[in-house]
Amino acid sequence: MKNILSFLLVAFIGIFSFTSGQISPDSIQSAALSNLRAKMKNGLGVNWNEKTGTPDIIRFTIPHSFSSEPVASAKLFLKEIKGVLKAEINDELVLQRTNKDDDIHYMRFGQFYKNIPVCGGEYLVTVLPGGKVQSASGKFHKNISIDVKPTVNEKEAFKSAIQNPPKNVNLKDSLSSSRLIIYPKDSVYFLAWELEIPSSQEGEEWIYVIDAANGIVLSKLSTVINETFSVMLPTSQANVYLHHPYIDANYTYMSPINVDYSGYIQGTYANVVNDATSRAYSSISDFTYSTSDTHFDEATLFYHIDNFRRNFWNGIGFTAFTQITAHAHWANSTNAQYSGTDHHIRFGDGGGNSGFNSFAREDKAVMHEYTHAVTDYIAHLYNAANNGYNETYAIHEGNSDYFPGTFTVRTVILEYAATAYQRNMLSPRIATYTAYLGSNREPHDGGELWSASLWDLRINSHIGSTMADFLIYKGLFGLPTSSTFLQYRQAIMNADINYGSSLNIKHIAHSFYLRGIGTDSLGLGGIEGPEYLAFKQQGSYTPGNITGGSGSRSYQWYVQSGSSWIALGTAQTQTMGMVTSDIVIRCDVHDNVTGEIASAQKIIYYGQPLPKIGGDNGETKTLAEIPEVYSLMQNYPNPFNPSTSISYMLPDDGFVSLKIYNTLGEEIATLVNDFKSAGYYSQDWNGGDLPSGLYIYHMIAGKFTATKKMLLTK
Repeated sequence: MKNILSFLLVAFIGIFSFTSGQISPDSIQSAALSNLRAKMKNGLGVNWNEKTGTPDIIRFTIPHSFSSEPVASAKLFLKEIKGVLKAEINDELVLQRTNKDDDIHYMRFGQFYKNIPVCGGEYLVTVLPGGKVQSASGKFHKNISIDVKPTVNEKEAFKSAIQNPPKNVNLKDSLSSSRLIIYPKDSVYFLAWELEIPSSQEGEEWIYVIDAANGIVLSKLSTVINETFSVMLPTSQANVYLHHPYIDANYTYMSPINVDYSGYIQGTYANVVNDATSRAYSSISDFTYSTSDTHFDEATLFYHIDNFRRNFWNGIGFTAFTQITAHAHWANSTNAQYSGTDHHIRFGDGGGNSGFNSFAREDKAVMHEYTHAVTDYIAHLYNAANNGYNETYAIHEGNSDYFPGTFTVRTVILEYAATAYQRNMLSPRIATYTAYLGSNREPHDGGELWSASLWDLRINSHIGSTMADFLIYKGLFGLPTSSTFLQYRQAIMNADINYGSSLNIKHIAHSFYLRGIGTDSLGLGGIEGPEYLAFKQQGSYTPGNITGGSGSRSYQWYVQSGSSWIALGTAQTQTMGMVTSDIVIRCDVHDNVTGEIASAQKIIYYGQPLPKIGGDNGETKTLAEIPEVYSLMQNYPNPFNPSTSISYMLPDDGFVSLKIYNTLGEEIATLVNDFKSAGYYSQDWNGGDLPSGLYIYHMIAGKFTATKKMLLTK
């Protein structure tokens, strides 16, 4: 923030460099996907793994059967996606396990390279009854190219493992199992020995991965869960500030804390180091340091990261990364930082400067940086415009204020670490979008507006805190890299459609509107026009008071016929006549920018019945059902995908022809080619088998002819 405090500024030049953007399919994979979609004639969704450059998830919009036999169907599916995976001649996916539950098959296919298993490479294929493949989830490692002849033999690999035992663990001089594997690590592939070695503790074995080229230990992991260690080792303990020193008069003794008993302050979700000196170490996991000890901040950092992850982010569904590295006593003493390059978070200690204290000792300052990492991993926000002084980085900062606030239920951040730069979501210095546009758009200032806008959702009685947190989190997944406030607003509304049954759409739009972000929700105050019409009397009808929306609107009128609606005109004003009984009309107002639709209906009354006249197939019609003029209506919806309706009116009986043509004048379809009685008609047409493009429909009825255009978009 400003020149002194670029606090938490992921977006700041030199600090904020996203070097690992989200992977998307390359040209070869894109072509393979296009071919697969065309062949299947089915929607195909793909989630890409940013490390492997291959799909994490492949799913069909409509489950597809490659064979009626489940295993055969799964194998044929995997064969079809080889181009998407960029699988080569030495790559195989081999069936290793099948589970069945309620006639659904879950089949695990392991990845092999030259007949050697690839660690972590697998897909679990879900197949519904009838051999219908629904989805595949897993990981595929492409572009493996290594020699599969080991230089180090099994005996030498075992010796290397025995010479590198885990702390406080005695390994037995025997092997439970061994095999060669392909081991991916940091985008490099190793030929390695995987050894399973029993330990002196009953029921525990250690899995070692030894480089088959030089005998170096690449990995070692116990087969027991962490709770077992607590039986062997003393209970972990630490002194920490639960909030920060201005709230907590003294530190709090915590036991146990969720360390991994490696002797260091690290665990499932945090690995804490000390930039000023060596990191804390205790063989009995006793981290009860005094506040004057350099290692005190390490323990407090660990506690806040672990607490935030376990008790908030896990509950909301975040899984993009597991452990993060945090640095206490960072050299930049009046700042804190998340780096998009190495994905570490760093905290200065204030350095004795007036108004600055240790960032690691304020819970929300720690959580703020952690939220930057969450946003980075999900949305990959990046926008170099105006040196980072833009809405993209305001979103980064605003989110990083909001989520710690919602977890702690405190709206102020920097209460301790940098008091001169406090931000309050209930009382932001920049409170409206107009004020933001008039500022220099510094990210933290813009973040105040954004976090306050999000807090408005949280305290909205219609939405509530739990739903607000969930929608804001889910909205992250729908953001473009250089997102704006409006785009995030739309992503939150999309999340409400997908997860909240659209119950909060109007409240979300109105809440942002009050801050000047976007338009208010579209509203329509009825239909204006006469309530009664006599026979042959005409009446003009217009939408009532229209509120909200972008101001760019289109209209569609309907008249009710039984349980259906027959499309009428698309002008703002609709003329109705020949009313001989009560009828119901409807007007849909479409916002051309936001996509919202507001509808209203009106009953037009008439109390005098008229004589009947003959109709098709011997039925009778009243005069109210006979229009005064021929008319061919614009199809609705338009553009459409894949179905639309074409309405027309006939004042006289006669032969009617209604046909569809492409732009080359070739006849595509005949919708009507028959004798019709006078009346109102609507004809549906489905263009699902045709490519996107402009189509023409042409009507002939007696001496009346009409032609209109329509647009099919897929």
